[in-house]
Amino acid sequence: LDDYGLDQALCRYVEEMAKRVVFPMDYQCANQPDLPRVPNRIEITLYRIAQEAITNIIRHAQASRVSVILIHSPEEVCLIVEDNGVGFDVAAVERGAKTSLGLIGMKERAALVGAEFALYSRLHEGTTVRVRVPLNGAGYGD
Repeated sequence: LDDYGLDQALCRYVEEMAKRVVFPMDYQCANQPDLPRVPNRIEITLYRIAQEAITNIIRHAQASRVSVILIHSPEEVCLIVEDNGVGFDVAAVERGAKTSLGLIGMKERAALVGAEFALYSRLHEGTTVRVRVPLNGAGYGD
């Protein structure tokens, strides 16, 4: 992550995880050319959230396909992790009917860097985790 940046780190991570599962996992990155790297703390946060989301998918989703998408523009960086698995009742999880430390951890990590965290899921329709981090203009100041 430190040497190659978030894009390459996520690409390698998804490639490695894809070797361990029986379903396809793909990674896509949409970067505008010549953008500076985002601050290290944001890269680490997004990487860790992607790891947790993929771990949850492998353990619980019964998915047959997973996509990880990174979108980086001057205004924001956005991470999307989606699957076509069994899904779950988000409202029940948020009410505490089922404790999910992984989801809580992802939300907390996102909040620490001022990111918007969104979780979309429906039973039998898969799950999408979206994290959007606003950036401070061209230089990205930390």
